[in-house]
Amino acid sequence: MKKLIAACLALLMVLSISFVFAESIDLSSLSFDELATLETRIIKAMMSKPEYKETKVPVGVYKVGEDIPAGKWTISGIEYSGVITWGTGLDEYGVEIPYNMQISSFSYWDSNDSIDWDLVEGTYISVAISPVKFSPYIPKSLGF
Repeated sequence: MKKLIAACLALLMVLSISFVFAESIDLSSLSFDELATLETRIIKAMMSKPEYKETKVPVGVYKVGEDIPAGKWTISGIEYSGVITWGTGLDEYGVEIPYNMQISSFSYWDSNDSIDWDLVEGTYISVAISPVKFSPYIPKSLGF
């Protein structure tokens, strides 16, 4: 019985130390680039958890496997119309996906429009005009 109590106390001490460590991170001492990197790592870690529901992805170009986790996603418009392009590479300036490298493209008009893509690591996603929402893919029922 004493060993059990000692083990429980040891476990509590370890847990309390880890909570103290998490609270002692001084974010004000980090540079802007370090904070941005930390934010990206936190978002990627959150997206890999089963509790994850959705995230807003701003206009930009993203590498699958680095900026966005690979896997099957439902991508939806948020408010305004826009275009999402998925491709195998970027142009010589690294800012857009050329037509000859496009896997697929989707134009959306409002938040009711969405597309399901199984994003492959090493490919690219371009979000243009307005942000989109990434949600874990949920298979749709055919109703029978």
